[in-house]
Amino acid sequence: MDFSILEKKEDYIQKVTDVIGSHNKNILLVAPSISDYKEILNIFSDWKVNSRWDVVLCPHPATNVNAIKLYQQNYYPHLKIIYETSLRTFELISASSLVICGYSTTAVEACFFGVRSVRFVNLGTFPIFDYEEIIPVFHDGKSFKKWFDEQSWDINISDTEKLAMDKLVERYFYKIDGKSANRMWDFLNSAPDLPHNKKLDNLSSAS
Repeated sequence: MDFSILEKKEDYIQKVTDVIGSHNKNILLVAPSISDYKEILNIFSDWKVNSRWDVVLCPHPATNVNAIKLYQQNYYPHLKIIYETSLRTFELISASSLVICGYSTTAVEACFFGVRSVRFVNLGTFPIFDYEEIIPVFHDGKSFKKWFDEQSWDINISDTEKLAMDKLVERYFYKIDGKSANRMWDFLNSAPDLPHNKKLDNLSSAS
């Protein structure tokens, strides 16, 4: 898949590195939605400080970042988290090695950049996405830690992983080429049974 936004990926990585200062470190991006930051932090609470990783949390724009900080500091003060609000989520994703979110399209967007992603959700939560093998789902910190330790973080993702990510992105987003509006109107204009086309037909007949 050849999307023009990927041409700027190195620029995004450099920008994120300059802002956060994560030189020679992997970035683990925590990207909660509006109301799932508590369950994500609860599951993430087993995380141990790792000198090779920086944990960065990018809150949803509609969320009060101070509320997230307060919750984390009250319940999990051992977690060392960088709270970042000046960078856009896709910029942070492009510079990350792993993205953690809940039931959000962020997990799929990470695949667009060739970045691994996982979902943290409470057991029993109704799934709003189909399960995708390329995006594991975790309900507790221990199972995530086991999976995390089994991964090879010092090498790039395999061609097989990248192919699976590309197929997933294409299935969810079809084509990211800036021409979605054109395709929509082409479809609408080609459907004779739609009201606006019937009206045009009537006007043509009347003239």
